[in-house]
Amino acid sequence: MYISRVEIDTNNRQKIRDLYHLGAYHNWVENCFPDELKKKVRLRHLWRIDELNGKKYLLVLSEEKPKLDKLERYGLANTAETKDYDHFLSSLNQGKKYR
Repeated sequence: MYISRVEIDTNNRQKIRDLYHLGAYHNWVENCFPDELKKKVRLRHLWRIDELNGKKYLLVLSEEKPKLDKLERYGLANTAETKDYDHFLSSLNQGKKYR
């Protein structure tokens, strides 16, 4: 599993004019996995919009790494990143409280 994020370019109206409904965000996420689209295989990609320090981010949880250039389509250049989420999950301990 991988967790990825990109800062949404909320100041560029030309870039984000397509993002006027949730389906557009879903389409953005799905297009980050072009190999799946070619094979007509649709895996489940969980995503959400988060705000951190006044900036909005698209977060994606997926089995495969997304194409970062596709992830930056509506995001700021050079802000897309992907990390191994399995490593994080394996570090969690049952019964321990996290913030």
